[in-house]
Amino acid sequence: MTGIILSGGENSRMGANKAFLVIDGERLIDRTLRIFKDLFSEVILVTNSPLDYLDLDVTLVTDIYPGKKALGGIYTGLFYAGCMHAFVA
Repeated sequence: MTGIILSGGENSRMGANKAFLVIDGERLIDRTLRIFKDLFSEVILVTNSPLDYLDLDVTLVTDIYPGKKALGGIYTGLFYAGCMHAFVA
């Protein structure tokens, strides 16, 4: 199963990228990635700002159809998924 992480949205309400918030000493993206790697044979991170995530050991992809928000990110993750089943968060 492929685990697809949608990250790097507009952050209009938060004002900052939520993925990099530190909770209990760990960035949210690091925690999510750690959990996904334990659960899924393949992990894909969909983002429109891939340069922000270069320090992560994960497959990075950008939206095939930019500006389509979460639905575009889901489509992109499913497009690149190598497994027949996927979990999106």
